[in-house]
Amino acid sequence: MNTDFSVCRDTSSGMLDPGKVAALFRYSLDELAALLKVSPTELIGQSDSARIQTLLEPFDQVARYLGWCRDKPERFQAWLADPNPDFASIGNVQPSPRKLLEMGHIKIVATYVRNRCLGLPS
Repeated sequence: MNTDFSVCRDTSSGMLDPGKVAALFRYSLDELAALLKVSPTELIGQSDSARIQTLLEPFDQVARYLGWCRDKPERFQAWLADPNPDFASIGNVQPSPRKLLEMGHIKIVATYVRNRCLGLPS
């Protein structure tokens, strides 16, 4: 399992990189900006600001699940897309992690990943 969780970070600065986050989650930068409720210009132009870094942090936490997927992006994508019984149903529908992200519940998914990485119940 990968213990280097820098997949979403710029290798030279160590800062979270919106382009890497968007690529891993298969969002365009415009889509990622919309999820973060910022303009694409702010996301790119101020990516090193404390505000943007804080908004990106839960995505970095979710990216840690890539290690549980044996560092295979296709497994990570499948996990993001598949309905997950560990999350509460929404209107009799089992949500996928991606659906929760798109509904603005990134922190729920990030907490789930953190708990899994620590061996805690979800």
